[in-house]
Amino acid sequence: MEDKVDSLDELHYANQASYDAQGVKTYVDSKVIAVNPDSKVVTVEKENGTTYEESYDQLILSPGGLPGKPPIEGVDSENIFFFRGRGWTDIVRKRKDVAEKAVIVGGGFIGIQVAQAYTLAGIDTTVIDMEERLLPTYLDKEFTDLLEQHAAEKGLNFRPGEAVQEFVADGQGAVEKVVTDKGEYEADTVILATGVVPGTKWLEGILEMTDNGYIKVNEYQQSSEEDIYAAGDATMYPYAPTGGLAPTGLATLSSREAVIAAKNVAAGENKFKTPAMSGTAALHLFDYKFASTGLNDASAARTDLNISSKFYQTRILPEFIDDDREILMKIHYETDTHRILGAQLMSKKDITQSINTMSVIISAKMTLENLALQDFFFQPERNNRWNYLNQLAQQALGETFGSDQQLF
Repeated sequence: MEDKVDSLDELHYANQASYDAQGVKTYVDSKVIAVNPDSKVVTVEKENGTTYEESYDQLILSPGGLPGKPPIEGVDSENIFFFRGRGWTDIVRKRKDVAEKAVIVGGGFIGIQVAQAYTLAGIDTTVIDMEERLLPTYLDKEFTDLLEQHAAEKGLNFRPGEAVQEFVADGQGAVEKVVTDKGEYEADTVILATGVVPGTKWLEGILEMTDNGYIKVNEYQQSSEEDIYAAGDATMYPYAPTGGLAPTGLATLSSREAVIAAKNVAAGENKFKTPAMSGTAALHLFDYKFASTGLNDASAARTDLNISSKFYQTRILPEFIDDDREILMKIHYETDTHRILGAQLMSKKDITQSINTMSVIISAKMTLENLALQDFFFQPERNNRWNYLNQLAQQALGETFGSDQQLF
């Protein structure tokens, strides 16, 4: 989106040629529209509308998520785009070259990435979201307040707590205005980034699914049909902080599910179990880099657990090093046991890899006491005497002995 690569063709980890080299047959421009578990046959629709059947011994489904189309008047106007997958990415990227005023509907990961790219390209860009904050799924208010102020300084206009009511088109059918319950915004380009829904409607009555359309799978990625496995955004994933299930929604987790499903199919028996995850993610918005894993204020409130949290801000490097960049941190933990359940990190320095440490800590069911004294290296140009993760746990434990400074 920011023209850091010349072509979308460069953005892949595998393609048809690499699959061919491994002996994997790929069928592009083909859509599976039906599955018959009794006869073990899938029906495939080709791009020209013709269909054919393909048999299987075992089947792995990965229908993914589809962008939800909001039931808003004028949503089919020209120059209103979704942002999901390669095709839409190319359209939205090319639109950046001609757009002058853009409205992004949705302030999540996808929405802010597009908004940043458009703002940096000099486009008058507004983000509208029904939520009161940017990125409410990933970051708490201590972080998003600063991010929103920073985004405004960079020229990005954020309109929280507004619901889009209508897209108004001009005489040629192209969008020219976005109307919300609180105002109107001129726009020659609208990007809809309001989330996705599982692409599983065609599987209704065939596989067991949740009420909101996710395929139910066991710990081996096996569906309610013994010879059908499923992986990706259309399934739920074991969630380490609570022990329950949660939607994946991340490519990293989809890849892990796919490996588990493929390994079990190849083995001829269920040998590999899907490990629990914490939903670890990282991104940047202009100068700030941030990352999160596990529970935050919003998700913690939806559990039955007794959860406490601690926010802490400190320098990353020692005082005698000429680098005064700070890190903002927050940790969520079980009040009685001190078991760590979630973490958020943000800084102008790239500290995002540290969230992987926190993900491991959550999976290992470590406590504040474990993290407070955990062995991390010290090198003044890279770290502080007590790593900032040590300090965060120490602050949560209240180990300050009456001082407002850490005394370790």
